[in-house]
Amino acid sequence: MKCIAADCERNAWDHADEWMPVSMEIDLKAQQPTVPMRLAHEGEWVRIIALRGGRGFQDRLAGMGLHIGVRLEIIQNRFDGKLLLVHDGTRLFLGGGMAQKILVVIEGRSS
Repeated sequence: MKCIAADCERNAWDHADEWMPVSMEIDLKAQQPTVPMRLAHEGEWVRIIALRGGRGFQDRLAGMGLHIGVRLEIIQNRFDGKLLLVHDGTRLFLGGGMAQKILVVIEGRSS
């Protein structure tokens, strides 16, 4: 997909992150949609791809063992703001604001 403007020499996807909404970002290595953790459903396994917060936010998550690359199971998400998830046998509650800043790839459903 090429730019239509005569002065544009680059591929349109070079600037995709500038106009693509967060919920529609793509993990280019895996070609899977990346969504905020807040939108994951109960019983889904997700992998953290990106953190959209400052140093304090990232430090708080690191204290809970959550960082890029970690795989989690969503135990409860009633879309009222709180998420219950499991990481390495530990159950964690996250508020909706924090969950919105964590971008994940959905890897499957638990049986």
